[in-house]
Amino acid sequence: MDWNELIERLNGYEWNDVEFKEALEHCPISSYPTVSAFANTAGGWLVFGVREDNGRFEIIGVQKVNQVETEFLSTLHQAKKINFSPAVREGKISDGTRTVLTFFIPEAPREAKPVYLNGDIRKSYIRRGSGDHQCSEEE
Repeated sequence: MDWNELIERLNGYEWNDVEFKEALEHCPISSYPTVSAFANTAGGWLVFGVREDNGRFEIIGVQKVNQVETEFLSTLHQAKKINFSPAVREGKISDGTRTVLTFFIPEAPREAKPVYLNGDIRKSYIRRGSGDHQCSEEE
């Protein structure tokens, strides 16, 4: 994702392939259900440094870039947090004053699904529209 694509997506809305998070100084805990959801469906972009206010998105940037990136990526490699470590493609984009972190979470291979959190298969998520939804027992 580059700056122009980010601006284009900000003029739209979150959907099944993009999720925006503030993440000024720390990785939001709500990022991990999104990782599970993207990995269990068709993949998507997780973007840190964007605030939502009344349905509008604003780039605020990430203040502690290295800390947020390290925190997010190292947690993804902890088996106690997530049962499958996706091959995340990370990126940093900036307009000179604000830095946004982008992470593409690919769909997990079939044999790795469901991707779940905290050692609990009941904490598996899928992406529907703009939301992360906990899987039902059938799913």
